[in-house]
Parts: sequence; structure tokens; C-alpha cells
Amino acid sequence: MDTLLPLFSFPLCLVFTPLVRRLATKKGWIAHPSAERWHRKPTALMGGVAIYLAVSLPLFFIADFTSLFSFLTDAPEAKGSQSIAGTLWLGMSLLFLLGLLDDFISIKPHTKLVGQILVASLTIFLGFRLHWFTSMTLDTTLSIVWIVGITNAFNLIDNMDGLCAGIGCIAAGYMALLFCGATSLGACWAAIALFGALFGFLFYNFFPATIFMGDSGSLAIGYSLSLLSLYYAQSPAVTPHGGIRGSGSGPHGSHIGYYPGNHYPDLERPKSVHGRERPHLPSSGAHGLHGAWRRDVPVSHRRRCRLCRPVCK
Repeated sequence: MDTLLPLFSFPLCLVFTPLVRRLATKKGWIAHPSAERWHRKPTALMGGVAIYLAVSLPLFFIADFTSLFSFLTDAPEAKGSQSIAGTLWLGMSLLFLLGLLDDFISIKPHTKLVGQILVASLTIFLGFRLHWFTSMTLDTTLSIVWIVGITNAFNLIDNMDGLCAGIGCIAAGYMALLFCGATSLGACWAAIALFGALFGFLFYNFFPATIFMGDSGSLAIGYSLSLLSLYYAQSPAVTPHGGIRGSGSGPHGSHIGYYPGNHYPDLERPKSVHGRERPHLPSSGAHGLHGAWRRDVPVSHRRRCRLCRPVCK
């Protein structure tokens, strides 16, 4: 039953959002029209509180916090197996508090950036990195840029009705599908919880919005999606190109896309329109296309051959 708790994020957000909106209106936490925003009438703030509660409450009961506390005593080879739900809850909570502080007293941008870097460093310290490079320094630096960059990206697009919540909802739903296919249930439930909360919040934030999430919501959303995508990159069920292991798939579960190691069997034995094989034509050069430019060869490959002709000679 506990594993089904993330499914309640949607009704929780539907209930919490109007309560927060009523409280914000009563306390005067209002966003007035300005050049930086598109709304034309005063709108309640603090919607991020409803989003955070709807996501964090289910995650709190399914997260394995013992793995985080025992991290310092684990052997080096055992590190990296920490609970993704627990790490997401911890980092999201810290950035929620940072955003909430900014909503109340408007802290300086560089101070907020330092806080984001500290949370990103904590995430990497807990064993979550991109694992794209063998150099620990380079991989750690890029992982910090990844987390801080995506977090700030969602913070910056929170200036139109439903934009930040809508994009976050789509991304969280897609991440949930990816993790279900990769059999990463902890990350899948975390993504479902975020998707449900954002989908519920959109009922009040879509044009014309009656409440805004503020920095407390956008920072929490950005961090959550950055961590989920980072965790997907290092998931053992994912191939180096991003597909599901054993499926023979590319970045999006198909063979679409060009890679340097791809082969083109259709170029070796070209076929006519009716399906019959054509004999090979006399050719020269490494590609067999520079001596005789055949019409049955795709235009895109002919263009690549023109570019690399000096190298192939």
C-alpha cells in the first residue's frame, strides 16, 4: 500500500492549492502585474507550497532514508546505491526552502546560486553523477552544471501561465515511462508523484492563472527533473546511448539517428523500386560512391560523401 502513495499526489495538489491560494490572498502574498510577467491582475503566490506538499508527503513514506544516513560508513564500492526517492526528497526540500526564502525576502541572485551549487554538491556526494567521463573532476563539474542549469531553467520559464508546470508535467510523465521500462520503480514512483502534483496544479495555474508557484515551486521542480534525468543516465538498465538494455534501441527506443559506427546495408546491395537487387556499379574511393553517383543512393549520404571526399582519397 505504501508504494501506491505517489498516486495520491494528484488529489493532494487539487486540495492543497485552493487552501494555499486562500491563505496567500488573506496574507497579502500577491504578485502584482509587471513587465516581467504576462498577467494583468493581482494573482496569489505560494503555489509551490501546494506542489511541494503533494510531492514530498508521499515520497517521505516510501523513501529509504537509512541508506542516506549509512552512506558515510559504506565501503567505496557500495556507494551510489542510495535511495533515489530519499535523495530527491532531501534536495527538493532544501531548494524549496531556498525558494520560499526568496519569495519572502527576495535574496540576491548570486546567493541563490550558491545555495543551488551546495545542494547539487550534496547530491553528487551521495553518489549521483552523470558518469560520462572517467575523470572524476570533469564528471563532477559537469554534473553540478547539469543540476544547477536545469534547476535555473525552470526558474526562468516561470513567467507565463502554466508554462513551468506544463513543461514539468510533460517531462515528469515521460521520465515515469522511461523508468517503468528500465524497471527502476523507485525513480518511477518519484516521477509519477511529480507528474500528479503538477497535473493537479495546472487546474489552477493554466490561463488565466489564479495562483503562481513562485521560486519555491520552480526550484523544486527543476531540481527534481535534473536528478531524475541524471539518475536515468547512470541507471544500470540503460545502455550508454540511453536505450533500454537488451532492446537494441537508440536514445528513444528506436534505431533512428546517425552514429559514426552505423552501417548502411542498403548501400552495399541497392535494390530497385520493385525490390530486385541491382548489380554493383564500378566505383572508386572508400565509399564506392565517388566514381559513380547513383540515383538510388540517398541524397543525405551523397552530401556526406562530398564533405569527406578529400579524406577518403
